[in-house]
Amino acid sequence: MPAPRRFAPSLFSIALALTVPCLLFAQPDADFTSELPAVQTIRLENGVRVVLLPPPPGSDLAGWTDVAFGYTFGVRDEVGYPSGTARVVARHFSVSPSARAVAIIAHLSGGSFEFVEEPDRVGMRVRVPTPLLPGLMAEVRKYFRLSSVIAPLNYAHDLIREEAPDVAGYRAEIEREIRSALLGERPYVGSVLDRTAVDRIEYSDLTRFIADHIFSNRMYVIVSGPMPDEAEESLARIRSRITRDAYTPTSLPEDQETRLEFPSEAEGGVVVATALDSVHYESWFMTLVLDRLFGYVLGADAILELDPYLDTFFHRIEIPVGVPESPEGVRDRLLELLDQLRYRPPSPSRLQTLKQEALSYLLERKTLEWFAAHDLWTALKDGWGAIFHMTADDLRLAADGFASARRVIGIWRPVLDASAVTVESLDACPFELQPTVLFDHLPRRISIPLFAPTSMPDPEPVRVEPLPSGVTLAQGPKNALFVAGRFDGDFGGLVASGPNGSLWTFSGVPPPTVWEGIAGLRPDRILVFGPPEQLTALRERLRGRASDTMDSTPSLPAGEVATGDISSLLILKMWLDARLIEAGGWSAVRVEVDATKGSRLSVDAEPERARQVRSWIDEIINDGMDETEFERVRAAALGYFERIRRDLAILLWQRDPGGAITPPSAVSLARFLEMVRYYYREER
Repeated sequence: MPAPRRFAPSLFSIALALTVPCLLFAQPDADFTSELPAVQTIRLENGVRVVLLPPPPGSDLAGWTDVAFGYTFGVRDEVGYPSGTARVVARHFSVSPSARAVAIIAHLSGGSFEFVEEPDRVGMRVRVPTPLLPGLMAEVRKYFRLSSVIAPLNYAHDLIREEAPDVAGYRAEIEREIRSALLGERPYVGSVLDRTAVDRIEYSDLTRFIADHIFSNRMYVIVSGPMPDEAEESLARIRSRITRDAYTPTSLPEDQETRLEFPSEAEGGVVVATALDSVHYESWFMTLVLDRLFGYVLGADAILELDPYLDTFFHRIEIPVGVPESPEGVRDRLLELLDQLRYRPPSPSRLQTLKQEALSYLLERKTLEWFAAHDLWTALKDGWGAIFHMTADDLRLAADGFASARRVIGIWRPVLDASAVTVESLDACPFELQPTVLFDHLPRRISIPLFAPTSMPDPEPVRVEPLPSGVTLAQGPKNALFVAGRFDGDFGGLVASGPNGSLWTFSGVPPPTVWEGIAGLRPDRILVFGPPEQLTALRERLRGRASDTMDSTPSLPAGEVATGDISSLLILKMWLDARLIEAGGWSAVRVEVDATKGSRLSVDAEPERARQVRSWIDEIINDGMDETEFERVRAAALGYFERIRRDLAILLWQRDPGGAITPPSAVSLARFLEMVRYYYREER
């Protein structure tokens, strides 16, 4: 889902007053020459599809291979079953022994893994060193042979029940009613669950769903490099079980426009939901460009939703409304602005930027895998070409079609809410616990698969660059801004906040409002990230920034782990993650090193599982660790070191901006055990 982009109604009024020209034309030219990767699809006799999908141009995957695999089933197949059945079955596959074995291989080799649980796709996405691909594929074949084992099914049911709220909140009810009015009785409409709904799912429902929807021609394997011959032969031996059943959309409501009003809530809002053609049609890809245009016109606080892996028939715009704004006024201005786009095409430079953003989205690995998994590569190629050759008139016609499409408009009013006072302890320890719910069923632990260790070059140490102005600069893959301490402003983009500060990440060059917004902050609270090619320009922009002594906001770093112990902390995190994967607790417990929370290891789990994590740490304190096991986990931490380089830069900047954080390869077993015993002994 696109990151929420918060929108202030006052800015919306300005955007409307200035209308489209001022917002659309003042942008530099942008060239985009990338092409879709050339794929090769191998259809085995049993129906399994193997897709060779090379990485996009410019990707650096030397020595690594990306693998995505799973099934194309989900909520669309839920007709005749209790709501939530597909979600429980999807989680069943995620906690299966074979899925955990795949995760362990990726994790301990320094790679990465992700469980995929989408409305119409379930599986995994992993990155492993290329030499480990044959061993990984052996576990993938076991994944496809998984039967309805009782323990994972019951455990998956517990997990989904724990994630569901006690009762569906007002936002869930709003979404359900809007989707029902727009899409009729199609699946996806009732996919919002509460615990009562999950409790209605019987074990027999789950086994019947697996029997009815697990077919060999719904299996897919997508790899970024050559498939080993033995792996392809192994997949070909999977028993053939073919289905020709296809999802047939039900009839849609005939009303061209439906207006709904919901009960008032603490924060009001306006939603415009529009029905779309599916991704089989070029019009969907035109709407993808139009969606990017909406983002520029509506401002930083509009929340836009258009993703094929959520729903290909649905586009959504939401505008938050606060007291004393009128939702009717915001709604009318929004509709007027959308209508004006039919007559005001963007400038050539803005159009090129919009097309570049849309094509960049289609080039993301996650998006490419979705189209490949659903055998929609031809539709993607046609849509890519339509966007690449799109003219201003094409975009105007797309806006005209969007404005005349069937839509549902919902509003709810804001009400005054009493202020709430919260108290935050300043005595934070490096081990944070957040309670949730206890589970009754636990799957059996798995044995760690044996595989040859891989060697990786040491990453460069993490460093930051203090500037004469007091602001600090650091290299990162994307433009980002970190403000230490409490800050109530908003710079747009994707924001993550915690007791240590707030981090904003931007999809492109930060807008001028970012630099204006930090003008009132002390320079020592500001850390700016930029890609290598932008560092010179950022250095010049920030070099002469004047210091503002009026800002007295405290910005003491949270957490107590010293900079020199951070690499050891990463090894501990990776060891705990491995234990969680083995025990089937990965989705129920989150262990992380997050710069917005400070220099500590945070554990988000229900109390009993958090105590289990604590007992594992006690094992290290009391019994130590085998040298071989330590070396495997340290290798895993090397890959993690690169993935959280930005968080490490923040922690370094707050404590030792002139120093460096070295890779975990420099940490010895003795040093690691010393760190664990120092920070995690009970008597401290």
